[in-house]
Amino acid sequence: AAPSADAHDASTRGLIERYRARPR
Repeated sequence: AAPSADAHDASTRGLIERYRARPR
């Protein structure tokens, strides 16, 4: 469960970062 949650968190973090980095 730990690795799964960690991987999911990393994926979500990357997605949010990319979304925030998106040019307006």
